[in-house]
Amino acid sequence: MEMTISLTDLLLIIAGISIILLMSVLIPLLVQLKQTARRAERVLDNLNQDLPFILASLKNTADEMQIISARINTKLAQTDAIISTAKHAGESLLLTSNLIRSSLNPAITKLDGISTVIRTFFNLFHRPKSKKTMETQSDE
Repeated sequence: MEMTISLTDLLLIIAGISIILLMSVLIPLLVQLKQTARRAERVLDNLNQDLPFILASLKNTADEMQIISARINTKLAQTDAIISTAKHAGESLLLTSNLIRSSLNPAITKLDGISTVIRTFFNLFHRPKSKKTMETQSDE
């Protein structure tokens, strides 16, 4: 008995082996894909349950940040106003001190001259008496 394998028989055998190998690879792959799909479905369910709370929290946080930003802007504006007022006050003080200095210096100079004249005048009248004058007065 001779067995001859025709080309068709050989192709059928190769196709059968290929199908068996393909099934041995595809079945575990499909099982893993099914498990992954179930896990993804669970994650999506959890996300759908938690998402409204997360979005509400994000909205509250954004609202609080806007309020804080508005407060900071208000405080910055107030600080700018205070700094501007302090700058103007400093400039006013500088101008005032310069005016006082420029108006008092001539007056002080005049008063110094007048006081020198008065001191000299009083020194003329209240000169210490010489020794001779004192001796003559004591002899009398």
